[in-house]
Amino acid sequence: MGTITTGLITYILISINFGWAHNLLKVWLKSWLISYLISIPIILLISPIIDKLVKNLFPVK
Repeated sequence: MGTITTGLITYILISINFGWAHNLLKVWLKSWLISYLISIPIILLISPIIDKLVKNLFPVK
C-alpha cells in the first residue's frame, strides 16, 4: 500500500511541477525512493500511537 501511495503521489506532483520533461522518469524514481524511505519508517512509528489513541477514544464494550 505504501509503495503504491508514494509512487502515485510523487508521480502526480512531479508531473504537475515539471511537466513532461526528458528526465521525468529519473526525477520521479529518485523522488519516489526518497519518499518511500521516509514514509515507511514514519508510518511504522506513528501507527501504534494512532492505534492506541483510537482504542482509548472508542473503547470496545
